[in-house]
Formats: sequence, C-alpha cells, structure tokens
Amino acid sequence: MINAPDNPPDFERQLALLRARFTAGLVARRDELVNAWSEWNSLAASADGDRPRAVLAIALHRLAGAALSYGYEALGQDARTLEGRITADGARPEGLAMSFAALIADLSDAYSAASGVPPAGPPAEPPPAAQ
Repeated sequence: MINAPDNPPDFERQLALLRARFTAGLVARRDELVNAWSEWNSLAASADGDRPRAVLAIALHRLAGAALSYGYEALGQDARTLEGRITADGARPEGLAMSFAALIADLSDAYSAASGVPPAGPPAEPPPAAQ
C-alpha cells in the first residue's frame, strides 16, 4: 500500500483515528442529507427539482463510499441503494420517503452505537413527501 506506515500497529492506530473522525461527522452528514431531502421534496414537482435531487444523490454517494471504507457496510450499502433509486428516471420523494427515513435512522443509530451518545439535532424522520 502506498504511504502505509511500516509499523502495522501504527497503521491500525491511524485507521482508528480516521474511523473516529468519520463517526464524529455522521451527525453533520445526517443533517446534510435531511436538508437536501427537504429541498428536493419542496421542489420535486417544479422545473427546479433536478438540482436538489442531484445534490441529494451526491451526498448519498459520498456517504456510501466513506461508510464502506470505514467499516459501516450496511450503512454504505443502504446509501448506495438509495442513491440508485433517487437517480432513476421518474424518482419522486413520495416513493422514497420511507427508505430515506430508514437510512436517516440507521445513520443516527450508527453514530449512537459508535459514540455512545444519541445524536442531537433534527428528528430522524424527514419531512413528509410533498403531495
């Protein structure tokens, strides 16, 4: 591995630090996703709905990659699956609200399990899908 420390315990320590940094950022990622969802939800029926949908898909893509890299396999796979559903032709918030709420709950649970602290901030439920 390029730039890998020569000492495996040092590598493990550095990996643990990176994982801890990722874990500490889960609340911010959750908030980013909830905000992106809210914007897409409010604009989905308009001509401006594609931009917030793309922002949400990018945030899910980043979460999926990072989660899988730091050992959060289920969270990473769920984010990747939801990203695919959101980027599919004809995707609408009302058809994905339950899947999104489950991902947000899983993200909050992952943070709580790793840190021992319940995340502060918005509720785990996203706003309801626009009708």
